[in-house]
Amino acid sequence: MDIKVIAYTTDAGVCPYQEWLKRLDGSVRFRVQARIMKLKDTSNFGITRDLSHNLFELKFKKLGGGIRVYYGFDHVKLVVLLSGGNKNSQQADIKKAREYWNDYLVSKMEI
Repeated sequence: MDIKVIAYTTDAGVCPYQEWLKRLDGSVRFRVQARIMKLKDTSNFGITRDLSHNLFELKFKKLGGGIRVYYGFDHVKLVVLLSGGNKNSQQADIKKAREYWNDYLVSKMEI
């Protein structure tokens, strides 16, 4: 099953996931991008945690201090990349990802 992956963009045109990705070290960025490609191609998410209401955390335990990618599931085959972070900022990152996810859902209903 192929999964479509998109990145959430705010009304102001900012893509929090891409902004976070740009700040990563090149080798870490490459590994994150490779994992997202693998997810798209094989539907293999690896280590994830359900944060409720179709919001999830993709974990990279051995990469850059516990890298996380936050994403939402919009139906079965659409993954919406919301943002990223690491273990140290996890609670704040989850809160922000939840805000992005709610905004995405509301804006989708307005279309």
